[in-house]
Amino acid sequence: MRKPHAPMTHEVLVEEARFILRTLQRDDLFGDRVRLTEAERVLSSSISLPFKDYCDFLNKFGYVREDRLNNTVEVTEGGTLVAQDLDDAEFHARLSRHFSRELNGQSTRPLPRAENASAIEPAPSLVPGGRTRPSIVREAPAAVMDDVLDRRYRRGSPIGSGTVGTVYRGQHVSLGRKMAIKEARSIFQFASYLRRDEIVRRLRTTVETHASLVHPNIIQVIDQNPEREFPYFVMELAAGGNLRQRLAAGEDNRLELSTAIRVLTQICYALDYAHAHDVLHVGLKPENVLFDHLGNVKLSDFGLARITDRADDGGQTPVLVSGGMVGYIAPERLQPSASGSEALTPAADIYALGMLFYEMITGKLPGRRSPLPSQARKEVPSAFDDVFDKMTRDDLPERYTNIGDVLEGIYKAFPTKEVFASGTILLWAKDPHPLPEVEEPEPEPIEAKEDDGHDLVTGEIEIAEAEKIRTTVAPPSKRKRPPPPPKSV
Repeated sequence: MRKPHAPMTHEVLVEEARFILRTLQRDDLFGDRVRLTEAERVLSSSISLPFKDYCDFLNKFGYVREDRLNNTVEVTEGGTLVAQDLDDAEFHARLSRHFSRELNGQSTRPLPRAENASAIEPAPSLVPGGRTRPSIVREAPAAVMDDVLDRRYRRGSPIGSGTVGTVYRGQHVSLGRKMAIKEARSIFQFASYLRRDEIVRRLRTTVETHASLVHPNIIQVIDQNPEREFPYFVMELAAGGNLRQRLAAGEDNRLELSTAIRVLTQICYALDYAHAHDVLHVGLKPENVLFDHLGNVKLSDFGLARITDRADDGGQTPVLVSGGMVGYIAPERLQPSASGSEALTPAADIYALGMLFYEMITGKLPGRRSPLPSQARKEVPSAFDDVFDKMTRDDLPERYTNIGDVLEGIYKAFPTKEVFASGTILLWAKDPHPLPEVEEPEPEPIEAKEDDGHDLVTGEIEIAEAEKIRTTVAPPSKRKRPPPPPKSV
């Protein structure tokens, strides 16, 4: 152990943390599974601080995955990158903050923030085992370290927050492209009845499912990192805000009818595409209806509302309803028997969409005694009342079962000019002339055979090609030589 009077520096912390990560990856010491108690016994004599302090730090920020119940620890992908001596500004910043007490009051300063960035000349540092090495001049990065995630994304100001976490404005560091970053924090409090690893697993699977949906009216998921202390995923930035903001900015908290119809149809096509790929939204509300810079719908958060479902108790515990969703949730979603994934159908999204459209044209959610759409707003044709009624029926057999039927009802109820007004962009919902899918054939295995002393077919081919080249290229004696260059006078 380090002597009490020896100085603790940032360089020592960095070197020892990386030493621990590299050692934990050594199969010759620990085998396939690294036991915490064994790792502590092996490493304690070579590091300056207690092994538990380092392990707590590495586990907190996702560099290792610690399982105290099974007494095991493993290095994550992020920890592997740090162990390779990559200059990770975020790692340096976290280390300085976490061990601020050990560094406080010492002559050697921790790595500074970007606004005071300068070259640092630390004192000679200790390496594992008590040896010393020359000081290293390390230059602080120009970016603000606290707000750069995984050396790729710069996190800016918050846009909004919900049950899962907070959405921030972001920017891709190398491309400069603006994007949105959603960091999952709140969900670990809302779903405290679930194990952390179960929440992370559900979040990762849900984000991957959303990312598989490629559609003009669905927000694109670009990247994710579920192994951080607070997992995050990256999406394209919807610069046009969300439907809740647009309702608040409209007269009487409602949209113009032509705009509402356009929003309705775009949501329909987004849901129709998702349902065709066996993906339900099950969390439709104004906050999840986003708009791009041209004012077109970008539907977000597919499946996130289901991460907190308590479906492992035989269906006896009702689902957790997050804030702002109650008025849009289909009745079957609130039934204890519907907590399983098999119980819900596209009809759940259709119910939410009906409630959402009523709010868009009236400024309020409908209740049991609310007037029909045409009664609440005179511009709405009475033909749409039947469509709305069938979208929001409590009994599943009486409700629409697919978005295609909903769209048919919408087009019959509203004049075409309301939907396809001048200045709008028309997109194909399905490719009218799709090219046939071409499947690449599996490469045939090369069979070994003996012929003229050659074992492989490839050897014969090479000899044949060489023979062909030899017979087509003139021998050196018959080639025409270029004329000599003229002599200089």
